[in-house]
Amino acid sequence: MAYQTMTDVAYNYLSKRKRAMDFLKLYEEVVKKMEIPENLQKKKRAQFYSELMLDNRFTSLKDNKWDLRARYTFDETHIDTDAIEIDDDEIFEDEIIENKVTMECNAEGKDIEFKNVCFKYGSDIYALKNVSFKVKAGSTVAFVGPSGAGKTTMAHLIPRFYDVTEGRILFDGQD
Repeated sequence: MAYQTMTDVAYNYLSKRKRAMDFLKLYEEVVKKMEIPENLQKKKRAQFYSELMLDNRFTSLKDNKWDLRARYTFDETHIDTDAIEIDDDEIFEDEIIENKVTMECNAEGKDIEFKNVCFKYGSDIYALKNVSFKVKAGSTVAFVGPSGAGKTTMAHLIPRFYDVTEGRILFDGQD
């Protein structure tokens, strides 16, 4: 039998089903079929999620359900971003956390350091996990990687569009 990737196994499994499936249930089926040892299952789950995102045979649906892209039209799996209306003030007012001490911080001209930064978008799957690096003031840095690797997430954490789940982001040594 030829080697199959986790996404190959998921594709074969979903091909036999008639409808979308919750990510965690799909992952459990892949784990069972591939006989992934228990000590590797947690690490492999994030890898599987990333691979699904990058594999054009699959589409993600609402409520973290996944299915085969071929079963859907373009309009069913994409939204018209021109139809989205956002009131930025309303969004940020709702996300202010009153019990945290914050101060205005201008990152310009300061060293930026990520120390064991982890981030989740509300699920149990990490978008970033234990990221650490330091950028000296005035340096130019490029983050390179595949779609879904966390490049934009890192950029959004610097101005605190989101708060880190774990770890710290320091500007000249200050959190």
